[in-house]
Amino acid sequence: FDEMESVLRIYRIPHTVVRRHQLINMNLRRVKVLCINCGRSPSPVQEEPLVKKVREFAKGGGWVIASDWALTPYLTGAFPRYVKEFKPRRQQRDATVVVKPRGKTSPLIEGVFANKLRTRWWLEDSSRFVKPMSGRVKVLIESEDMKNEWGNGNVAVEFRPSRDGRVVFLLGHFFQKDGNRAGVVGMHRLILNFMLEKFRGKAGAR
Repeated sequence: FDEMESVLRIYRIPHTVVRRHQLINMNLRRVKVLCINCGRSPSPVQEEPLVKKVREFAKGGGWVIASDWALTPYLTGAFPRYVKEFKPRRQQRDATVVVKPRGKTSPLIEGVFANKLRTRWWLEDSSRFVKPMSGRVKVLIESEDMKNEWGNGNVAVEFRPSRDGRVVFLLGHFFQKDGNRAGVVGMHRLILNFMLEKFRGKAGAR
């Protein structure tokens, strides 16, 4: 249901789109970043090998960035000691919420809140809320609107399941279809920061 590939095309970032059944048997040895779009849950037959694939990729030093429905089972299944899904205390609805950085500045959110407008993030009535299960999980972006309405304000979190591996989860979609301009630009900037952090210093990387 999400479209990370559309964001990558806008910035001319080389990428390959693969389906779940392809990912199961794909050799990820030369892959640096795995982007997991929000989408339908995998079948029972697919779930275990896909979760294992994500876990081994990040444990081996790969970077993973995932949105909304990709939280469960991909991240919660692969990294249960780090994150779990939070069930909201009341019925969700489509909404655009004001978001802000949390805590000390991270390179991942550099420039995300540079716009003078209040930054609004678009959520669906079925967006997946994330709950950190470890002090090693860092909340990058939060929303008081979300916390007041549904009991959880975590919008973007990151953690490192291995020395070189890194995982980022974003509530909502990479390809923001609503919200405001500051939110769309902010989301794009965060994605670009993630890519730049991974490839900074690499020969030929842009």
